[in-house]
Amino acid sequence: MRTRGHRESACALGDDPLVKHFAIMLAALLTGCGGEGSATPVSFSYQVEGMHCNGCVEAITAELREVPGVTSVAVSLEGRSALVVADSAAREAAIESAITGLGYKVALCQKP
Repeated sequence: MRTRGHRESACALGDDPLVKHFAIMLAALLTGCGGEGSATPVSFSYQVEGMHCNGCVEAITAELREVPGVTSVAVSLEGRSALVVADSAAREAAIESAITGLGYKVALCQKP
């Protein structure tokens, strides 16, 4: 798989407008939702290597939405990133497997 020559551990997500929008959505979700018996949402931030077009973004988004427990997905081609909000039942390994199963490299940037 071709890489773009940057460190996989580098997670510069803050400059992406999609990330800022997603952060606002996440804050609203965490502060305004939930009731008795609802699962506590958690967020996962990933650096994704190998995306080169909007088709890649759409494929990853669709695959992540199929992971049990995932409630929200934002994938950025420009930021080479994926942000996932899931209930506490979602497993980190299942999220990563969904991305790597499509042939992309993935590195977790932020643990819940």
